Amino acid sequence: MPIKASLLSCDLLNLGAEIRLLEEAGVGGLHIDVMDGNFVPNIAFGIDAIRQVCAFTKLPISVHLMVSNPLQFIDVVTYTNVQYVIIHSEGNRHTEETMERIRNRSSKVGLAINPATRVSDVKDFLRLADLALIMGVHPGYGGQTLIQSTISKIGQARCSNPEMLVAIDGGINEKTAYLANREKADILVVGSYLFDNCSCNRLDCIKEKLKILCKED
Repeated sequence: MPIKASLLSCDLLNLGAEIRLLEEAGVGGLHIDVMDGNFVPNIAFGIDAIRQVCAFTKLPISVHLMVSNPLQFIDVVTYTNVQYVIIHSEGNRHTEETMERIRNRSSKVGLAINPATRVSDVKDFLRLADLALIMGVHPGYGGQTLIQSTISKIGQARCSNPEMLVAIDGGINEKTAYLANREKADILVVGSYLFDNCSCNRLDCIKEKLKILCKED
């Protein structure tokens, strides 16, 4: 079970050290949220930050564009180790064009699904995707509690495109990871649970949390 660490919840004043810590702990990749203060009421990680992170680490990276016009970002976020570029269809009149642009830039295409969005509403886009990112919380802020009704979307998304991987992002901890694993999620995106309450030996703490998240029983 690959675990991707959301950098939104790490110590931003020591970002390089945090990434090295995650590498040593054996995390499966990094998840970078880009927020424009419009699509979601928060601002996070701009183009320069993504460029520097990509140059700093060889870990596979997912770039999650929580922005009003993702099409304008595609050409500047598709670096060599960007594995997935993830967009939203909510409020996006150019979803299919944006997905095609991502693929043409040699990154894999991800489609995020907000809690209020039904899988059936985006099934045509899911057929074009390499990854479905089920949002377990309303996007924009870390540390939220999982909306448990979103768990069922894991199986629903998989039925829309059996060739696609399905990830879940938001509110994942030792209890909710069990629910996601039971639904056969392929990837867990984890933020505050991974970084919080690790004041002593942070490396051993994160390693232990990664083991706990991967347990299926």
